[in-house]
Amino acid sequence: MSEGETPALRVGISACLLGERVRYDGGHKRDAFLVEVLGKHVEWVPVCPEMELGLGVPRPPMDLVEVDGTTRLRVTATGEDFTDRMHAYAAWRAKGLASLELVAFHAAHKYALLAHSPKHYETLGHLAATAGRRRLEDVVAQYGVVFAAAYAAPATRARRADVLEQMAAFFLRALSDDERAELTTAIAAARRGAAPLAAPLALIRAHVHRLGVAHLAEQVALRPHPIDLLS
Repeated sequence: MSEGETPALRVGISACLLGERVRYDGGHKRDAFLVEVLGKHVEWVPVCPEMELGLGVPRPPMDLVEVDGTTRLRVTATGEDFTDRMHAYAAWRAKGLASLELVAFHAAHKYALLAHSPKHYETLGHLAATAGRRRLEDVVAQYGVVFAAAYAAPATRARRADVLEQMAAFFLRALSDDERAELTTAIAAARRGAAPLAAPLALIRAHVHRLGVAHLAEQVALRPHPIDLLS
């Protein structure tokens, strides 16, 4: 770039619109205006979430459907739900394009990752810890691959209950006897499948807010619409 020249604006775009054959049927949706006209003035950053999730081409078509007031991404024919994985991918992709605060990103996803795969969580922790000693771009790329693999592992009810207990342990002693009994009973019921996981999750979120448990308040798993723990 010559002196005084303004750098091209980097813009994310669906890879299929640039002519890449990444659609579910192996096709593309190349847009001549985007490629030949607007492409002269911006730097396209092609993105295909399905491919980056490892779904490949061809793959079963998916739809966005409304379920209990929330939008879910599901395979049309089977109903298999990819919402959690897509939310996680979007969070990672947005962070990767904007900034590389890898350690903070990893910390915020701790309990969400543990619900899916403790083994992958440990691997990701090691990668985040080495970010300052290796070429950052390489670490980030490797982290993204393992991050996607972690969310590809099903989050079992038992692991989700384990995560709830781990979070509750940070403030359990600060609760009254009745509050403590209510929370432990709710987690136990969710573990057995006798109650939805959303019930103890809501209690934990309320206690974290009331008691000001800062490091838990930042957790993805405790956001109003958590990625992992509601289903």
